[in-house]
Amino acid sequence: MGETNQCDAHFSLLCNMVDQLKVELDELDCKRDYCSHCDRPVNVCLCPFLPETIKLDKHIKIWIFQHPFEDKRPLRTTRILEKCLEKNNFKILKGRKFTVERFPELEKVYNNENTYVLYPSEDSINLEQFRNLVNINENRLITDKEVLVNDETIFHVILIDGTWPQASGIFYTNKQLHKLKQIKIDTDFKSEYTVRTQPREFFLSTLETVSVILSTIEDKPQIYHDLVRPLKALCEYQFEHGAQPHQSKEYLIFKGLYNKPLSKKYKSYLTKNSKFLNESPNDNIIKKETDLE
Repeated sequence: MGETNQCDAHFSLLCNMVDQLKVELDELDCKRDYCSHCDRPVNVCLCPFLPETIKLDKHIKIWIFQHPFEDKRPLRTTRILEKCLEKNNFKILKGRKFTVERFPELEKVYNNENTYVLYPSEDSINLEQFRNLVNINENRLITDKEVLVNDETIFHVILIDGTWPQASGIFYTNKQLHKLKQIKIDTDFKSEYTVRTQPREFFLSTLETVSVILSTIEDKPQIYHDLVRPLKALCEYQFEHGAQPHQSKEYLIFKGLYNKPLSKKYKSYLTKNSKFLNESPNDNIIKKETDLE
């Protein structure tokens, strides 16, 4: 009976993936009319959910290093950010290598001591600590009239946009990123981006990550809600057209619904850090995989 239920669950998961593929193929249908503002098909236009352009009080710029494959995804979230943020606060660069030779504007960014990359590590500071540093710099820009507001004096935050393997590849390939200071999001936010599978619980889409960062730095929770609102609408449109909500990979593993091989490193990480450890996870899944080593 247990094996039958598991097979049914796997088959249901496969059907959901097929449904999602159909939805994304519909998105690529060039015969449909598209909205000139949000670039979405007119029957799923996001304009009613988009906020007015968000003006930031703090001098900060978000840089998105976007993997080429992510740019081709019809449901990418950065497209929403482009419609909501001012150009002097937000910019997307596309590629795998982000060198000064290819992107000359990065020279001042890389050389700025106030440039941070979003990367969780032992040396990363949290967003509250980062906000304090930004506030100190804001006071300096206000009081010292000789200091010009430009890319050399403001704060920059670099985010990598892509699947987790793609993002990891970009980080380790671009050694310049290793020299930068690091920040992390250490607060649990449940992702609203449920049309794609996240690898872990409380992992966020790029749009949600930017929303958390900006709302924290500006100390304005409304920024988060304004940016996430069109994302929720996008997901609802997908569900109305046949897509199914996605659970995280971590959730599927601990519920016995994930049948792909797991690396030893990943299994060890899950058993030590999973959010499900206090919720009676399916230990047999991890144990069974470990016995095969």
